[in-house]
Amino acid sequence: MNKLHPHKIGLALGSFFGLTHLCWALLVSSGKAASALSFIYGLHFLSNPFTMLAFSWKGALILVVITSIIGYVVGTVFAYIWN
Repeated sequence: MNKLHPHKIGLALGSFFGLTHLCWALLVSSGKAASALSFIYGLHFLSNPFTMLAFSWKGALILVVITSIIGYVVGTVFAYIWN
């Protein structure tokens, strides 16, 4: 079994988490997030219980940074456990 490099796995997962939430922030800023959520909930036969708040660049930046850090930590811990 190959050993994983904790830093590389952390960077990969952190980048994935961060990019995913960056895309979400861009959807919110463009005004398309509510319709995307309604579509996804509709596919699961649910109604969308959420309303969108006003977009904030500061909030978006905090979202991306925090989720990137969490992804890095989760990836690093996973690699250490795997090894």
